[in-house]
Amino acid sequence: MVAPTFDAQVAGRSRLAFSPGDLYLRGLMLLLCGYALAGRGLAGVGIGPVYVGELALVWGVLTVLATGALAHVPRTGTVVALLALMVWCAGLTAAGVRSHGAVALRDGVVWGYAAFALIAASLLNASPNRIAWWIAHYERFGRLFLLTIPVIWLLRTLWVEHLPLLPGTDIPLLFPKPGDILVHLGGFAAYLLAGRSELPARWALAFLPGFALTAVRTRAGMLAFLVTLGIVAAARPLARRVWIGTIASLTAGLLLLQLDTDISIAGRVLSGRQLRENFSSIFHPTRSSQLDGPRAWRLEWWQTIVDYTVFGPHFWTGKGFGVNLANDDGFIVDPEGALRSPHNSHLTFLARGGVPALLLWCCVQAAWLREMLRRYRDSRSRGQHGWSRIFLFLVAYWLAILVNAAFDVSLEGPMMGVWFWTVFGVGLGCARVQQRCPEVIEPCR
Repeated sequence: MVAPTFDAQVAGRSRLAFSPGDLYLRGLMLLLCGYALAGRGLAGVGIGPVYVGELALVWGVLTVLATGALAHVPRTGTVVALLALMVWCAGLTAAGVRSHGAVALRDGVVWGYAAFALIAASLLNASPNRIAWWIAHYERFGRLFLLTIPVIWLLRTLWVEHLPLLPGTDIPLLFPKPGDILVHLGGFAAYLLAGRSELPARWALAFLPGFALTAVRTRAGMLAFLVTLGIVAAARPLARRVWIGTIASLTAGLLLLQLDTDISIAGRVLSGRQLRENFSSIFHPTRSSQLDGPRAWRLEWWQTIVDYTVFGPHFWTGKGFGVNLANDDGFIVDPEGALRSPHNSHLTFLARGGVPALLLWCCVQAAWLREMLRRYRDSRSRGQHGWSRIFLFLVAYWLAILVNAAFDVSLEGPMMGVWFWTVFGVGLGCARVQQRCPEVIEPCR
C-alpha cells in the first residue's frame, strides 16, 4: 500500500530472535495494536484490579530484571525527573491504599504506567537492532489500522448491540474511543509524512473515512490530528511530498465542510456543519447546547481543581489517589461513579498529587521534548535522515496524545496510557542508540 519507509538493508535488520526481551517486545506490540483497535474491549480482559495491561507491566518488569536490561536504562535528566515523579506519586498512592484500598492503585496507573517507558527504553538500549524491528512493525500496524478502523468504528456505533460482550461485563469486544482513533491516525500520518517513502496525494485521501467518522464525535481528537500534521509540515517546509499530502488533505477537508447530510452516527450528524461547530467550539462558545454544555462543565470543574490546589488547602498533596474526584468535587455525572477523574489528564496530576506533582509532570515532558529536539537537530546536522525522521515522528505522536489528554480521561486508562509511555520510552531508547550506534537505522556509507 505504501512504499517502505526505510532502505531495504535497514529493513533487513528488523528481525528479532526469541530471547526473553524479544518475546516481550513482540507481546507489547500486539498489546498496543489490540488497544488501538479494540479499546476497552481489550482493556477489560482480566479480573479486577488485575487486567491484561497490568499483567503486561509485571511481565515487562520481570523481563528487565531477569535479562539484566535494567542496567541499560538511560541515565539522563529525563529519567531522573521521571523517577522523581514516580516516587512522589507512589508515596501518595501508598497513603491512598491505606485509606481507600485497592481503588487507589486503579487511580495510580496514571503514573504507574510510566514503568512501560523504562522497560521499553532499557530493552531497546540493550539491543539496538530492536529499534529497526519496532519501526518496521509500527508501519505494519499503521497500515492495518488505517484500513480497518472505519469498519470497526461503524460496528462500534451502528451495530454495537450485536457485538459480543466481554464475559461478565457490558463492554463490547470492539469499543475504541474516537479521540484515541484520531490520535493514532495523526501518528501514522506523521510517520508517513516524516519518512522516506513517497506519499502520493491519493493516499492522503485514505485517512478521510476514519477522520470524518470520528471527528464529528470529538473536538480534542480533531485538534490532536491537525496539530500532528502541522508539526510535521512545519518541520519539513521543503519536502514536496509533505506539502502534497497536507494540501490534499486540507482540500478534501474543505470540500467535506461544504457537505451537509442527514446521517446521524452515535448522536452526531455526519456533516460539514458538525465538523465546523466542533472545531469552533474548541476556542469559544457556540449556540449548540450539545457542545457548550460539556465545555462549560469541564471548565468549571478545572477551575474548582485549581482553586483547592493552587489557591487552596490541597496545594502540596492534592486529594490523593483513591478519591473519586467527580463525586468529591461535586461533578457527578453517573450514580455508579464510573467517572473518577476530570477530562484533563494533566489536571489529574494536580488534583491527585498537588502542585509538586503537576510541576514534576511538566518537567518530565519538557525534559523529554528537549532531549528529542536535541537528537533531531544532531541527526540532521550529521546527515542521519532516518534518525531525524524518527525523532520528528515521535515528537508528533507524543504531542498528539498530550493534546487529546488535555480534554479527555486519557492517560488514566491503559488504552492510551500504555501507548503514551511506550512512545515516551521508545524516544528515550532511540536517543541513546542514535549516539552510540546510529548504523542500526542509517545505511552504511
